[in-house]
Amino acid sequence: MRIGGEAGLEEMSRKLFGSSFGEMQSEEILTPDGLLLCGFRSDRADLIELWSKARSLHSETGLWPIISHDGPRTWEWFPEETRRGRRSVDHDEAGGSEGTPEGVIAELVDAVWKGEEGCSGYRTAFGGIDLAELVAKIEEVPTPADPRSENIRFMAGFMGKPEWLCLIPAENSWQLPVLLDAPDTPNWLGSSTHPSLTLADHASVLESWHRRFGAEVFYLGSRELGLTVTRPPTDPLIVAEMAIEHWSFCYDLDQIIGDIAKVGKLQVPADHWLFWWD
Repeated sequence: MRIGGEAGLEEMSRKLFGSSFGEMQSEEILTPDGLLLCGFRSDRADLIELWSKARSLHSETGLWPIISHDGPRTWEWFPEETRRGRRSVDHDEAGGSEGTPEGVIAELVDAVWKGEEGCSGYRTAFGGIDLAELVAKIEEVPTPADPRSENIRFMAGFMGKPEWLCLIPAENSWQLPVLLDAPDTPNWLGSSTHPSLTLADHASVLESWHRRFGAEVFYLGSRELGLTVTRPPTDPLIVAEMAIEHWSFCYDLDQIIGDIAKVGKLQVPADHWLFWWD
C-alpha cells in the first residue's frame, strides 16, 4: 500500500485509530528529497502502542513510523548547502574500521575522550577510560525498580507529551536522520579530527546499535532521539562499553540521567534509550 492523498491518509488512519479516525488531524508534505512525509495528530496516551502497530505494518506499507512533537508542516529542514555537509559520509565498502559503523563510533569515542582532558575520571584503557573501574562504578549506582518506566516518564516530563505519529518511506530506521535532517546537534564538540556530529554519523551509530542490540527509532525530534531496544546488553563489560558509546554520542545525558556510571545503570540496560542535544 502506498500512502498518498486524502484517501491514503484515511486508509492508514483507519488501520491505526479505528473508529476514532474521523477525529484525527492529518498532514502530508514532500521532503526536500521528494519523499512523502505524513502525520497524524493525537492526544492519546498510547502513542507508543500506536507506533508498535504502525511498525508491524512496515512490511506492508514500506513506511517507518516515528513519534514526534513536530508535525510534517512544522518539520525543520537544513538549508541545502548545510544538508550536503551534514549528510556526507565516507564509508569504505571494501572494509577497514574507519569505513564501518563501528569505526565511526570508535572515532566519536576517541574525539570525546581523548580530545578533552578532564572530561571524566576514567582515562586509561578504552578510549581513555578504565573499563574495570567503570564496571565497578556502575555496580555502585542503586538499581531502579523499572528503568523503562523511568525513561518513559522522563520523555514526557522533559520534552512534554508528544502528539504526532509520522510516517516516511524507509527500509531501516537508522536511515531516518539523513532522510529527516534530525536530530540537529550543534553543541556536540569533538576533536580536530572529528569536530562535529553529522547526520551520517547518526546513521552509522544507529545502524551499529540496530545490528548489535535490535535498536530502532521510535521517537525523533529536532534535537531529540528515542530508540526501542529488543536486546539491551546485560554483560557488565558490554554495559560499560555501551555507557561509553552513549556518552560519546550524547554527553548531554549528564543533564538528567547523571554521570557515565548512571547512564550505564539507568539507560543502557533499559529497553528504551533516549538522547537529546540542547
